[in-house]
Parts: sequence; structure tokens; C-alpha cells
Amino acid sequence: MLQPDELREQTRLRLKDLGFPDVPPHLPALWDKADGFALRPSNEVVHRLASLNVIVAISYGMPLELAKDWVQANQLEGSMSNIERQILQGVRTPGAQEQGQVEAIWALSWVLSITDDLSAENECSDDLVKRVPDLRSAESLASWQSRKNPSLRDADEVMTELDLHYCMTWGLAEANLRRHLPPGNIEQFAMWQRRRALEYTLARYDEPEDDWDDIDLST
Repeated sequence: MLQPDELREQTRLRLKDLGFPDVPPHLPALWDKADGFALRPSNEVVHRLASLNVIVAISYGMPLELAKDWVQANQLEGSMSNIERQILQGVRTPGAQEQGQVEAIWALSWVLSITDDLSAENECSDDLVKRVPDLRSAESLASWQSRKNPSLRDADEVMTELDLHYCMTWGLAEANLRRHLPPGNIEQFAMWQRRRALEYTLARYDEPEDDWDDIDLST
């Protein structure tokens, strides 16, 4: 398992290369060595990606009845957050926040080894729709898994990216607070959504599982 201090030093070098400010010494590590961390089970990550895919599709015009049918056919009701259920029921209208979750899907596809690149220099690929279940043809989740064979990356690799995104979002928050030009080469929502996905994926031993709506993105 990674050592917190050693990882943070690696992260600081990466921040410099990406044009982000160095983080202060008091910014805490994301885990304690004694407590450790672990990945969620693969099926939970797959179900989260699938749930997000449906919500993003609705935000871009997928009819609710078709979305409901797909969710029910793939037994995803129990994997959706409260906000997602409200959207699916038509009592909440999705907007830019939901559309921006394509970047969370991109990060989850990286965690599941479907995507090779989680570069902070580029937003998600235009071919993301080809990497997720094809809702237009009502492709089942089982068929998609057979087609893409999702496989969790090593927990250390995921934590490495989470620490980087944690520190990058600290830099963004500081720039916003001071009304400075935000660092980085892509829209900052992408960094926040990717961090959200990585936070969800990496469960700490000493913490309960967070609902997607309640993930702590404070810095």
C-alpha cells in the first residue's frame, strides 16, 4: 500500500508539470496509514457508471419512459441516488450539472480499465458514447460487460489519481476564492466531476459508503 507522504511528494511534482500551484504542508493526506483504503467491488462501480450514463442521457433528451424501462430491465433502481430517482420519476429536471457528469463517467471508465487516459490536459473523449452501454439500442448491462470486459485497476493506482485530483481541486478552490484565473487547461468542472468519481470508487476502511449525492468534495 502507498505511503501517504511519499505519494503527496509525487503529486506535488505532477502539479508543477500541469501548471497547478503547490499545496500547503497542512493539506491532509486522504487516508491514514493505519486505516488504509480499498476499492469498492467492481459491480458497484459498474452500476454507478451505468446509472450516470442514464441520467446524462436524460439530460440530453432521452425519453423518461425509455430510461425507466432500461433501468428496470437492468435492475439498477437500488444503485441510483435520491436525486437520480427524482430525475427518473420526472419530479426533478436535469441540467448542466447532470450533463457535466460525462467527466465522472470518463473517470469511472478509467477505473474500470475501459479508458487508458485520464489526462488532466484533455476533457473526455468524443467517443465516450462507444465505451458505455448503448442506450439507443437498449443494450443490456450484461451485454455491455461482455463487450467491454470492465476490470478494476489497482487500488494504489486509483489513489494516486485521487490524490492528484484532490490537490488540483484545492488549487481551483483557492483561485476561485481569490478571484484569480483558475489553473489548468480544461474546464474546472471536469476536475471536480472526476474527483467525485474517484472519491466514490475508493472506499476507506474506516468510513461508511457515501451516497453519490453526498460525497464530500471539500478541500
